[in-house]
Amino acid sequence: MLFIKIEKSIILFRPAAVKLAQGQITHFSRTMSRTAVKIHLDLSEQALLQKIRRKRSVPEFMKQRLHVVLSAATGRQNQDIATECLCGVHSVGKWRNRWAKAHRTWKQTDETLRSEMNERLVLLWVSDEKRRGRKERITAEQRTKIAALSQETQSKTAFP
Repeated sequence: MLFIKIEKSIILFRPAAVKLAQGQITHFSRTMSRTAVKIHLDLSEQALLQKIRRKRSVPEFMKQRLHVVLSAATGRQNQDIATECLCGVHSVGKWRNRWAKAHRTWKQTDETLRSEMNERLVLLWVSDEKRRGRKERITAEQRTKIAALSQETQSKTAFP
């Protein structure tokens, strides 16, 4: 549902039925709220994230994402975090939401089954997702076979 304000009157539309003349819209909003997801970290989790962020071996883009998560955990708004990190508000919202989703899933898992939060898990959460594109032609198994063959001597393989 959409609420649209046209010249002092508010009209309720379904998204499929909205056809408006350009220039008449003075206000446009959705019925859903636009509040940022809350991130709750305990002291040990904050310490781990800060420790990872200080490491020299961690790529800079991951450090920036960790900074977004740490700033969001203090209750700051996306706009403030974006200006501090020199990135877009959309990026801040994306990493806040991805972290919240992964952290919530991890917290809801049974404590006896879930792994301890460590550097590897945190870096997995702030890493890029798999992108679109052509599927791999060489599988991981074939790649390991090729690597093993390349390290063997010629007498074992009978290949020149």
